[in-house]
Amino acid sequence: MLGFIYYSIHNMRLKQLDFLRAIAILLVIGRHWYLPTTGALSIWAKAGWAGVDLFFVISGFLISGLLFSEYKKEGKISFPRFFVRRGFKIYPAFFVFLLLAPIALTITTGSFGTQVDYKKSTDTAHYYHEYFFLQDYFPGVFPHTWSLAVEEKFYLLLPLLLILLIAYSKRKEKLESIPLMFVIIAVGCLAMRYATSWLTNDYHVYLRPFHLRMDALFFGVLISYLYHFKGEKFEAWIKKYKWPVIIASLLFISTAFIFDLESLFMHTSGLTLLYLGFGGILAVMVYSKPITNKWFNGLASIGVYSYSIYLWHITVGMFLQTNLRTYFPMTYGIEFAIYLLMTVAFGILMAKIVEFPMLKLRDWIIPKKEEMFVK
Repeated sequence: MLGFIYYSIHNMRLKQLDFLRAIAILLVIGRHWYLPTTGALSIWAKAGWAGVDLFFVISGFLISGLLFSEYKKEGKISFPRFFVRRGFKIYPAFFVFLLLAPIALTITTGSFGTQVDYKKSTDTAHYYHEYFFLQDYFPGVFPHTWSLAVEEKFYLLLPLLLILLIAYSKRKEKLESIPLMFVIIAVGCLAMRYATSWLTNDYHVYLRPFHLRMDALFFGVLISYLYHFKGEKFEAWIKKYKWPVIIASLLFISTAFIFDLESLFMHTSGLTLLYLGFGGILAVMVYSKPITNKWFNGLASIGVYSYSIYLWHITVGMFLQTNLRTYFPMTYGIEFAIYLLMTVAFGILMAKIVEFPMLKLRDWIIPKKEEMFVK
């Protein structure tokens, strides 16, 4: 059934990327459920936050890929067109969530602010931070939407950066400086993370801000640049060193399972290793042969709905924690299984009600150009 949904909705998607999306959202879901401190599930909870970093790398790859594709076809990039199409993807689902989630939680749990907001407040100013995607710098209402604020700034700055490069670069290949720009951004972000960690011990301060996290997104841009403009050489290199890349990537990713997020290493150098690892896996999967395994296809189908699932997973979790434990006490394992199923199901429902109809409207108003990967 999930496979049918997948193909009927998007016939241009690369399943490998949606599989990675599914892995990312499942990691995050596990992080935000109160799991035991010991046992297999505790490992999931410990490292689940890394799913956000995987989302960052995927977003960098896909969004820049759309812009690169337009540039190769048209010889230019249209910022208004790009931003309007992004807006149809992001804003309707997000603002419906902001409107309905507090109401739903207040009705079903009898409480909202004290359970959702890290600052334990539903101050009007916190809502403004959400509305204008400032919650990576200022207190928001929800504990997970800061990552959307990071990506929103990326959506604004990346096309402008590429337009400036195309307009003013004196190089024959206008975008040839992207690898050097990544190195500068990577070193700069790492240095700023170390500097910030010395100034404060509040890991939310050095975990969330865009200027400390944009390196993960830009690594996705670098991979996309190599894919689009150095395709044959990059593919040959990836295929030649496939297993060393996979092994190194898994070792880098394993740091999230070994070190606590609050540790100095993890929120500085560890974040760098993490996006390098996820980027390595992404590059290998982009060039891998199509996989027909039903479990792989099933997870890829879930990845199609990852945005709506991400928006609603904490709301669903809070509702279940309040009501399951009050009226239907059960073991942790059964609770968690119900949480997973209901979170995915509700995310799919909201995608069908809000997200996908708006995407259809978007494609009717501003028809998409040829794109290898869609988002």
